[in-house]
Amino acid sequence: MQQTSLSSYWSLSKQQINQRQKQVLEALEEIAPANNRRVSEYSKIPINVVTPRMGELVKKQLVKIAYIGKDISGRQTIYWKPAKSKDEYGDSE
Repeated sequence: MQQTSLSSYWSLSKQQINQRQKQVLEALEEIAPANNRRVSEYSKIPINVVTPRMGELVKKQLVKIAYIGKDISGRQTIYWKPAKSKDEYGDSE
């Protein structure tokens, strides 16, 4: 795929998400891989807002599982990563 096509895809994808989804995705881009709790702490968005937004971003194929591991409490959790990084799409925002 051409670099211009990838840039267009990333721009369109970002336009098709709401403000909270964008905030969650941008936080994840900064700290990935991260679980929902870490994204919540980093972004200062309540966990009960982050969790459903992450599910929506997975459905939109903007986020995928990095790995499944244990968090600091020893519970098994999903660690997420962006499906593609901004750099892969040539995003200059």
